Amino acid sequence: MPDKSSRFFRPKNMVHFCFAIVFAFSSILTLHEAIVLKSSHETTQRAWLTQAGSSLERQWQQSIDEMFFFRNMLRHALGDPLETDKSRDALTVFAGERQSPLWSISINTERSIPISGISDAAVQRLPLLDRSDPQRLNDELTAALEMSYILQFNNPQQDFHYRLWYISRAGFYLSSVPDDHAETATSYSSVINRPYFLSASPEQNPQRKLRWSGTYRSVDNEGDVVTVALPVDHDQYWYGVLAMDFSTQVIQRYLQHALPRWQDGSII
Repeated sequence: MPDKSSRFFRPKNMVHFCFAIVFAFSSILTLHEAIVLKSSHETTQRAWLTQAGSSLERQWQQSIDEMFFFRNMLRHALGDPLETDKSRDALTVFAGERQSPLWSISINTERSIPISGISDAAVQRLPLLDRSDPQRLNDELTAALEMSYILQFNNPQQDFHYRLWYISRAGFYLSSVPDDHAETATSYSSVINRPYFLSASPEQNPQRKLRWSGTYRSVDNEGDVVTVALPVDHDQYWYGVLAMDFSTQVIQRYLQHALPRWQDGSII
C-alpha cells in the first residue's frame, strides 16, 4: 500500500502548497498595505481639514476685527464729534431732506459713501426707531460721515465679507456697497426687521456681544448670506448695529480653492 506521506511530497503537491503559502502571505501584506494607505489617507484628510479650518478662521477673525475697529471709531466719534465744513453741510442737507420719504446725503462722492435714510414720519411709525433728540442725531450723523470716509476702501472683490453696514435706529444706514436710491426703503426695512437687528437691543443682548444669523436669502440678489451683528452704544444709549454679510458662495469658493488639486471632492 503506497505511503500517503510520500504523495504529499510529490512535486505537484509541493508546488501547490508553496503557492498557497505565498498567496496567504501576499494577501496579508496587501491587507496591511491597504490599512496603512487608509490610515495615511485619513491623516492627510484630517490635516487638510485642520489647515482649511484654520485658514477660514483667520478670514473670519480679520473681518470681525474690522467690525470692532469701526465700533470703536463710532464710539469715539460720538463722544467727540468732529465739526467740519463737510459735516455742517451734511447736517444742512439732512435738515432739508428729512421729511422726504427717501433721502441720501453725499457731500463728497469721491471720498465718502452716501448715507441713506427714511423720513421722520416713517421713523415715528416704527417703535424700535427714535429720532427725537436733535443733538444725539446730529452727533450720530457726523460720526457716520466720518465712518463713510474709511468705509469707501472696502472692496467686496478682495474682502472675505461681502458688505459692511451701519444701521441706525435714527432711520438711516451706511453700506460699503451702496444701493440705488429706489432701493433705500427696501434695504432699510429689511435689515431692521431681521432677527440679528432686533436681538441687538440691550434687553435681548445685555452683554453687547456678537450675534450670528442663520443662512437667509438676501433681498439684494446676493444669494444666500450669513450675517454677524455688533451693537453700537455710547453713554448707555443704543444707537444702532454694525452688520457684516458673508456670502455662502464666497465661503464655498474659498474652501474649494483650499482643497488640494488631487482631491476629487466638493464643498457642500
